[in-house]
Amino acid sequence: MRGLVSACLRLWGLTELDWRVTLTASELLTNAFQHARKEDESSVPVKVVLTRTPDGVFLCVSDPHPWPPAPVPAGDDDEGGRGSVR
Repeated sequence: MRGLVSACLRLWGLTELDWRVTLTASELLTNAFQHARKEDESSVPVKVVLTRTPDGVFLCVSDPHPWPPAPVPAGDDDEGGRGSVR
């Protein structure tokens, strides 16, 4: 996915956004795979939308899970937990 996002940004002449958008896409996909996948499944269908806007890009990653995420507190040294879980 990082390669596809990076290629779109190059095509649009937005290479200055590359590391931020590719990292964000990767983190959102990781969250979707970790939290929306059922225990007995090896994968989860996700949808990624990357759209050029007048002032940058719009990135959306969605999964089929029907409930919205809930905030989770994280300590300063925690590797995860700054997003949300279901």
